[in-house]
Amino acid sequence: MSSTSELEYDYVPTSNSWAAPGSASRTKVELVPYLRDILVPAADPTNDTTSRQPVVVLEVASGFGEHVAYFGQQLPSVVFQPSEAQDECVRGIAHTISSTNLDPRSNVNAPVKLNVLSPASSWRAALASGNVADPVTVILAINLLHISPFASTQALFDRGSQILPRHGKIITYGCFKRHDEFAGPGDVAFEKSLRDRDDRWGIRDLDGQVVPEASRHGFKLVKVYNLNSNNLLVVFEKQ
Repeated sequence: MSSTSELEYDYVPTSNSWAAPGSASRTKVELVPYLRDILVPAADPTNDTTSRQPVVVLEVASGFGEHVAYFGQQLPSVVFQPSEAQDECVRGIAHTISSTNLDPRSNVNAPVKLNVLSPASSWRAALASGNVADPVTVILAINLLHISPFASTQALFDRGSQILPRHGKIITYGCFKRHDEFAGPGDVAFEKSLRDRDDRWGIRDLDGQVVPEASRHGFKLVKVYNLNSNNLLVVFEKQ
């Protein structure tokens, strides 16, 4: 059996993975206070601009860019690099960024094409093709783990272990099981709808699947935020 570093580049998401209309608008607003708490103190711990350590966030599976454009507006001290595996989404992100009233010295870079399952060398090449002046310190994945094969979860932590520095973070958002239990009947129905769309998809068990996978690649679970509709914002840190 191949290791996660050798996972084949054999899954490319299609339009059936796109978020339901309106969901990004709700999620982006809800996430900003939590992301500010996680990212901004690290970006500027003393408010001394001479000692500021830049926080550069690679967002994987950025969709059409509604999240990242809003995050860029709300968190101007953080640099965001959006990415997507689908050409249509890459074009959509570029359009969203260009039509958003961002500062001319925008902290949101042009999108790059990146499939999470591609090897680490492709991640580095994608970043090199962008406008990332500083090393990536955070990887952000919103609604990825349950709307993709589990191999994407494995690749996220494997590639993250190769890309991120020590104390770098992987932040994931979405629905999860806890100790193999669904959060409620709504998640049971959602699980069925996911499996009906693609039997490789499904709500991951944070404790039994995701945390052990993260640990295998040197990441420690450091924070779980309970958000609306039984969703979780989960923060891992590279040890």
